[in-house]
Amino acid sequence: MSWRGLVGPLLAWKAGFFVWVLVAVAVLPMMFHRGYYEGNPRWSSGGSPTMIEARLSTWDAGHYLMLADRGYVPHDQSSRFPPLWPIAIRMAKPAFGGHTLAAALVLANLASLAALLLLFAMVAESHGPAAAMGSLAFLLAFPGSLFFHLAYSESLFLLLSVLAIRELRRGRYAGAMIAAFLLPLVRLPGALVVVPFAAHALGGGRAHRLAWFAPAAPLLGLGAYFLCMRLLLGDPLAGVRLYQGGLCGLTVMSLVDLPGFIRRLLDFGSVHGFLDSALDRTFFLLWVATLPRVWRLDRVWFWYVLPMGLFPAMTTCFMGFTRYAAVLFPSAVAAADLLSGERRRPWAAVVLSGFVVIQALFAVLYVNSRWVG
Repeated sequence: MSWRGLVGPLLAWKAGFFVWVLVAVAVLPMMFHRGYYEGNPRWSSGGSPTMIEARLSTWDAGHYLMLADRGYVPHDQSSRFPPLWPIAIRMAKPAFGGHTLAAALVLANLASLAALLLLFAMVAESHGPAAAMGSLAFLLAFPGSLFFHLAYSESLFLLLSVLAIRELRRGRYAGAMIAAFLLPLVRLPGALVVVPFAAHALGGGRAHRLAWFAPAAPLLGLGAYFLCMRLLLGDPLAGVRLYQGGLCGLTVMSLVDLPGFIRRLLDFGSVHGFLDSALDRTFFLLWVATLPRVWRLDRVWFWYVLPMGLFPAMTTCFMGFTRYAAVLFPSAVAAADLLSGERRRPWAAVVLSGFVVIQALFAVLYVNSRWVG
């Protein structure tokens, strides 16, 4: 199957997600957690939020929507989020009659659709169509992938990540550098794409002069983020300070605190709470289990997925790791490869089915303003 043949099935998958959400809202109205909803940014298009707005603008989506509408405000918790996703939403609003949530949802779904098609093409080029189909199956089923349907920045981050890595592997450095420059403006850990870019320059790409300049692109993007914060908030580090003041209270120095990291890994006390989620830690360990196979499949993929997975785990007490892991696409490729073949197909079916069930439950929790990620 070519990537063109995937557009219909992927759109059907996305439509099925929203049908499931509407059914959950209609059947389980008593699940709505008003305390969490009122304790988070309550965005609305005007006046009191509609039922759909209240269900699809919770948690971080509310921050992004408010930034798109009103811009950055000093000392406001929404200002800890980088500007590219809110800017994209703001620019798209006129096409949707000025409705911010509609613009964000359509943009997120278009971006994730493009990312999935690009991922299929990249894996098919190097490992064949069967591996590409399996990779998409594992990525789509993964519980954290529900955020590719919602007004979150994960879709744009995935698109830019796949584009940066694909163009880098193909030696198209201009496109790779543009995507890498934009990544830290979506999420600060996007600057970590400097690692696979540097590994590529030191490896097979060292014969090309542009390969040596490519690692500068994400660092320039990080510098652009600090410049934006200086212009918008009067302090280049304002966003970082707000981020470090979050629930977990960790800083970048926690990256070198291995004993503390081990303690936090073992400190689980709920199925899926804010800081003590057993599910977040389980998915972290599953991600770690894919790393040897990623290394064998593609070294550039490995040097992308390693820092991108370790950074959120080590700096957020694993809070929301299931969400952050959704953009670790090489691990989906590795999972598909590990569970390929006739003998392992039943195990693949079990894993995929379990992932889909958890994602469906997460969707129900999310639209009821309960914590997911």
